[in-house]
Order: sequence, then structure tokens, then C-alpha cells
Amino acid sequence: MKKDFEIDLSFKIKDLDNKEINESLPACQILANALATFNEGDPLKYISLALKLHECKPISIDASDRQLLINFVTPYKGFNNLVKFQILEELNKKE
Repeated sequence: MKKDFEIDLSFKIKDLDNKEINESLPACQILANALATFNEGDPLKYISLALKLHECKPISIDASDRQLLINFVTPYKGFNNLVKFQILEELNKKE
């Protein structure tokens, strides 16, 4: 049986003082936009995930989608380390 993970990326990115960066989009939309505009990988999978994330509601994903997102975010050059850390922290949280 596949284990599903619930993730919630509706938060805004925070700076080093733990204050929201007001001009930033929520993390869900930052990641959704990156997936939607990326020119490599499986476009059907990326757009499917982007559409779910763009709604900025908690979503349930399986382990393979979770790993796909982790593998996407970690090397993605369009994100700085503040963005990567906060998204990866949510993706790696224990259920």
C-alpha cells in the first residue's frame, strides 16, 4: 500500500529574522510556477502537480511525487536557499 503525504505550502517565505517577505508569493505558487515553466522532465506530471499546488491548499501526494518534488527543488537554480530550505522542510516533514 502506498503511503500518502499531506503537504501544505500555502505559507509565505520568511527571511532570516523569521519575518514574512511581503512581496513574495506563497510557496505553493512559487513552486507551481517553477514546475509549469520548467523545460525538462515529464510535462504531464509537472503540470499536474503545478495545478494542484497553485490552489494553495493542503494536498496529498504519494512517495514518488514527494521524491520528484524534492529532486526538483534541491538543484533548481531559480530558487535561492531561503526558498529551497522552507519548501524542502515541508516536503521532508515526518507524518
